[in-house]
Formats: sequence, structure tokens, C-alpha cells
Amino acid sequence: MPQFSYKARRRSGELVEGVLEVADRSAAVAQIERLGLFPVAVDTARAGAVSGPQSASTQKNVDLMAFLPPTLRAQFQQKRKPRMQELATFTQQLANLLQSGMPLTVALNSMTHLESKGIAAEVSRELKQEVTEGKSLSDAMAKQPRVFSDLYVNMVRAGEQSGSLVEVLRRMASHFQQFAEVQAKFTSALIYPAMVCCVGMGIIVFFMFFMMPRFTMIFEGFAIQLPLPTRMLVAFSQFLIHYWWLLVALVIVAIILFKRFQASAEGAQRLDALKLKVPVFGKVVKLNLFGQFARTLGRCSKMAFRCSRR
Repeated sequence: MPQFSYKARRRSGELVEGVLEVADRSAAVAQIERLGLFPVAVDTARAGAVSGPQSASTQKNVDLMAFLPPTLRAQFQQKRKPRMQELATFTQQLANLLQSGMPLTVALNSMTHLESKGIAAEVSRELKQEVTEGKSLSDAMAKQPRVFSDLYVNMVRAGEQSGSLVEVLRRMASHFQQFAEVQAKFTSALIYPAMVCCVGMGIIVFFMFFMMPRFTMIFEGFAIQLPLPTRMLVAFSQFLIHYWWLLVALVIVAIILFKRFQASAEGAQRLDALKLKVPVFGKVVKLNLFGQFARTLGRCSKMAFRCSRR
């Protein structure tokens, strides 16, 4: 009989791992739920796995993340923000399940078994747990800001209050799909310029690290003084050869500081304002993002007004 390794959480939130010997994956999920656990991941067990639940806190496997500074560790461990296409797929799947007549908890439970690339099944499982405890879907989504933005949460809250949650989800899925198509076209248009820039940077690095030292040896045989631009270029080449590691360290520090600034509320607001001021990109963002969501918000307001008059 096949074995399945699993990760699950107790009601206290503690993560446990173990191996079950059952007929198939669905039987493994049912067995885990009978143990009073909430399954997080169920996969085919590797050879030599140890049966029975084991607390993750008692395992003595070497964790490489423990050797990193707390800032870098937090950056690596935080959830990745889903792309527009992934968010559109997730929203459309949830809208379809609710449209078919499923209760919200049943629909979220079904979402844990659907393939939503970019959004882990654990997200749907946590949403289901929050809704089962009596919270609204918007409040449950608000606890996962890395996945659901404030605008997404507020749109869902408007749909809940107006009684048109399915319609709001469908319109948001349509908007995300359209915006994902715009992003795909924008990305494809940048492929050639990006390749040209990469090739140019490669040529510059090759010249500064390999060709320039050979030219310097030739120049040393001359009795004349080189022009100032040439001397500056030679000095810069020598600096790159001997202190390239310093530039790499500065780039890493700059990226960490930028990420921390971007994660703060003030930093995110300033960066968004800067994006809107960019000549071409800002205009595209305004026309696509604000225009589409303004129309969606207007439709939701009309539906809420009609429901209140009834």
C-alpha cells in the first residue's frame, strides 16, 4: 500500500508532519482530518520516511535559513505576491463555485483541491477556517495582505453588503484578466530591449575586466602622458578588478533597503505616486487600473443602491 507524507496544523496552530499508509491521496486527507488536524500538504512519501506525526519543532534537520540575518530571512520566508493572471484564475474559480449554488465554506474547501498556480491551497484553507468561525470573507482576506490587496478586500466587502458577491468576483476576474493581457504585451515588447541591454552590459564587463588590462600594459610602454578620460577609464577598470566585491555588497545593501522602504506604508505610497508620474508608464497605469476599477466600483455601487431600495 502506498505511503503519503503530510504536513498539517493542530487547532493551536502547531505544524506537524508524518507519514500515512493508505490507498490514495483522498484517503490520506480523510485520515488526517479524523486525527483532528488541518492538512496543509499531502505528497507521496519518499523511501525511508518515518511513520506517525512528528512535531516540526522537534526535528533536527539543518536549516540554512537560520544562518541568514533576520532581514534576509524575512524576505525569503514571506509569501510571494500572486500575479494578475493567477489572481484572475483564483477569483474566477471562486465565482464559478458560488454561482453553481455552493455555500461559501464548501466552495473554499473545493478551492483547496483546485490547481490555482501562484496561490497556495493553504490560502483557501485559512479562508475556510476563518469563515467557519463566523467571520466574513472580506475580513478573512484582509488577514492575508500579501495575496489580497486592500482594494480587493474592499470590493469583496461591497459585494457582500450588496448581496452581489458573485457578480463582483466575476467583474474583478475580468479586470485582472484584461490587465494581465496588458502586462503580457508590455513584457513581450521589452524582451528585445532587455536582450540588447544584457549583451551591452556583457560587452562592457568583458572590456573592463579582460581587454582594458591588456591595453594598460601597452600604454605603460609609451613615454607620453595619456589623456584624462583615458586615465579615468584605466583607473575605473582597476577599481572593478580589485574591488568588484564591494560593488556587489553595495548592490545587495541597496536592494535590502529598497525592499524595506517598499514594505512600509509611506514608501509604498511614494513609489506608487512616482509610478503615476512616469511619462508613459504612469499614463498606462492610470488608464487601465483606475479606469477599470472605477467602472467596477461604479457598477457595485449601483447594485448596492438597487438592493437597498428593494
